[in-house]
Amino acid sequence: MIYGYSNRTLNEYGLQELREVTFSMTPAQLRQVAQFLSEMAGQMDAGALRGANAHRHMTTVNPSWSKEHPSADIIVTAPREGR
Repeated sequence: MIYGYSNRTLNEYGLQELREVTFSMTPAQLRQVAQFLSEMAGQMDAGALRGANAHRHMTTVNPSWSKEHPSADIIVTAPREGR
């Protein structure tokens, strides 16, 4: 499970900026998350995550994630310019 405390709401859709994130997972699940984040960092380094809407979902990259965690997705996007 992924938990977090909100810092503020960013848009009309309810997107939250979080001040804290908690991962309550098994070591194997944490390794899946770490592998996904590492792969996304590599894609950023290669220039694959560019543009205003460029992002990747854990559920797309690792379909078994959505079977184990149907209500939790991890999404990586490049930071906006100036942030």
